[in-house]
Amino acid sequence: MADMAELVAQQDESGEAALREHDLTVPRINIEAFCMTADFASTMQTAAQDRRMAKAKTAVGMGGCASAVKRYANIGTPNLIVVETLSNGFSMFQELEGLSEVCDEDTRVIVAGPSNDVTLYRELIRQGVCEYLVTPAAPLQVIEAIAGAYADPASAPAGKTVAVYGVRGGVGASALCHNIGTLVARQSERETILVDLDLEFGTVALDFNADAKSSIADALGDLAGLDDVKFKRLLHRHDAYLRLLPSPASIRPRAKAGEEEVLGLLDVARFCADFLVLDLPSQWSDGVRCALRQADKVVLVAAPDLASLRNLKSVHDWISAERKHDEAPRIVLNGVGEPKRPEIAAAEFAEIIGAPVDLSMSYEPALFGAAQTDGKALVDLATARRLVEKLEDFTAHLIGLAEKSPKKTSALSSLLSFAKKR
Repeated sequence: MADMAELVAQQDESGEAALREHDLTVPRINIEAFCMTADFASTMQTAAQDRRMAKAKTAVGMGGCASAVKRYANIGTPNLIVVETLSNGFSMFQELEGLSEVCDEDTRVIVAGPSNDVTLYRELIRQGVCEYLVTPAAPLQVIEAIAGAYADPASAPAGKTVAVYGVRGGVGASALCHNIGTLVARQSERETILVDLDLEFGTVALDFNADAKSSIADALGDLAGLDDVKFKRLLHRHDAYLRLLPSPASIRPRAKAGEEEVLGLLDVARFCADFLVLDLPSQWSDGVRCALRQADKVVLVAAPDLASLRNLKSVHDWISAERKHDEAPRIVLNGVGEPKRPEIAAAEFAEIIGAPVDLSMSYEPALFGAAQTDGKALVDLATARRLVEKLEDFTAHLIGLAEKSPKKTSALSSLLSFAKKR
């Protein structure tokens, strides 16, 4: 029989896999899984806890198709059913036939089973199954399949999100974030939005000398009616590629940035630009945790002191536990070499944190001060060229411009089926 590996060879290499393009976006749906093995049940539980599944409500049980048929005999079915089977060939179709008789018309089904057969896979898709996973499957494969069941190939891909967080106040995280946002826009030559999530004391408008008419409070205060058109109207265009969403000029904003608000904002904003750069306040809050959990890339900024080391260790450990299927956050030490201040070396940071320091920025108050006073980025100061070169290299690696590699596709990721079940 044909092997699933043949499917990979047949895929078009001219573009990225559709699911990667859509950033594994899982909408607000109800998912119920019916497993036959403890391994697949564990995989489903792990997938349900992933950041990409934050909006979905997932229930995991045992019993496979038989349990699903019994459960839905007299009640409606959820948006998506994931069912594991131990059967092959004709017996598998017999199980699914029973399930199809109790499913609502708009319910989608993903099947997981042991058969590694392309012919079987194609027949399942032809008969209306959204996706087939060969077990054992990894959590990210499950998330890919779920995202694929709801991805619209005709829609714009989601932009990549970069979150910049200072592990304590005063480490210069906002200044670095604003320069990273500027460089992301200029290096990529793609639409980039810099969002200030510090509602009370954000400095995006000040650092860019922007006389913005709207703020993030306007977006957060009208999430129910916010769409891409309304969101884009709130943005302040800084140059050809960079747009700003600053904080309001008030210590009493008309909105809050909790977990639900940040999720709602990201739902809209990520589809309005190629890159979204988030300037996070240093306060450890629900909204900050949500942004760090949901971002594609995380940058943690610290000063070379003991308080920063303690906080960085705590935050880094939390992120590593929350984002098990994502790359590690990038670590930046800022203000290195301040005269008369004892410092902890980058090597000690790396040893204690268990991760390398990706960028060390020297103590240059005159340069940062001049840029902020003039409402400019460091890249626009001729005297800051040495610092800018380091930031340019760091930013290029952060967004992938410095690491062009052959495009990869998964065996199932480009086959997106929206066929209805019989």
